Amino acid sequence: MKFVDPEEQNDDCLGILRLCSINLFQTYFAKLILVIAFINVTGLTILQTYYSINGFSTIQFIKYAPVYFGRFYVLVCLSFILYYINVMYKSFQKIPLWKFNTAGTAYEKRVKRDALYTKIYVVFIVITGFCAAVLYVIPTEEDHEIFFIMTWFEDNMLEWADILSLGHRLTFLFVSFLMQAPCLQICYLLKHGQYQVGIIKVLVENIHFEFENLDEIDFNEKFHDEIRKRLVFCVKRHISLFVTCNAIAKQAGIFVFLFAVTGAMLGVSLMLFLFLNEESLTLTYFRIWALIFVAILTGVQYIIQGQSIEDITVEFFETLTRIKWYYWNKENKVIYQIFLINSSTPFCVKFSESLAANYKLGIDLSKAVYSMLSFMTYVRDFVIAKKS
Repeated sequence: MKFVDPEEQNDDCLGILRLCSINLFQTYFAKLILVIAFINVTGLTILQTYYSINGFSTIQFIKYAPVYFGRFYVLVCLSFILYYINVMYKSFQKIPLWKFNTAGTAYEKRVKRDALYTKIYVVFIVITGFCAAVLYVIPTEEDHEIFFIMTWFEDNMLEWADILSLGHRLTFLFVSFLMQAPCLQICYLLKHGQYQVGIIKVLVENIHFEFENLDEIDFNEKFHDEIRKRLVFCVKRHISLFVTCNAIAKQAGIFVFLFAVTGAMLGVSLMLFLFLNEESLTLTYFRIWALIFVAILTGVQYIIQGQSIEDITVEFFETLTRIKWYYWNKENKVIYQIFLINSSTPFCVKFSESLAANYKLGIDLSKAVYSMLSFMTYVRDFVIAKKS
């Protein structure tokens, strides 16, 4: 166990996650497409907003609401992706990623196994999202009941309506991935942060490497100097990691809020459509449930990773408390106290002071969705009973 700057990683154990969420958006062509998409979605949103204010009935608004509010979520996703590549990922690159075998072969195997499971899950949700998008590409007579722009094309573009409608449908193949990309990008950073904290955790566990028999050794200056060197090494690495991670989390704060707001708007509009729409739209309902399924899968990945980064920081602090610090001299004890204070607060991806991305959030969201479903079921049954 060497307490010196180790070699940096040459290969990325989360390569496919990086390819999907980062490399894909780093080219000038990709950035140009993102900007064009942002302008296009903004234009469609303004257009539908204008017609909503000037002539939509309540029933029409409920029909068009899921796609309408979904565009707000897409706008936040586009903004985040552009900001992420230019600011957040560049901040993350300032931290050299140590090789996992720095903490031993056992830790390296554990990390690679965890990375493999993560990559399999990411591939699964991306493929599932693509399959759900294909459902929206398939043209049906029901499209005019949920896509305002399709009706607008037919009323205003005449012979170009079919071509424009087809082009609009094809964008869903692109949009489906855009809606997943922010989650994958955040998870990529958090995953590497988790692995790097794990390396320091193993180093701290072995702070007395080569001094195992503490009751029998001579606590001379050489021993205390070596412990001080190891402590300072771990403290510096811990500070550099957490300063960068906290800075990234702070930079993403406004986006976390916007994702929460636009996601809630989209969720409520979907429930209103499912429960209050009286027409039989079989394929449309299937599309919506497919979208909800993909959203749940993506959200689960975010919650799991948020819990994982929180768990590793809690485990790190518990490891520190188990160190046999009482064998050290006064100077090392002071450094140890600073280390404890810096590590006492778990790292969380927070939505607010009371909400963070973890299992508790998943439970709270499930309760909120259940309550909303119960309320909407009550309203629907009440309306049906009143009509009969």
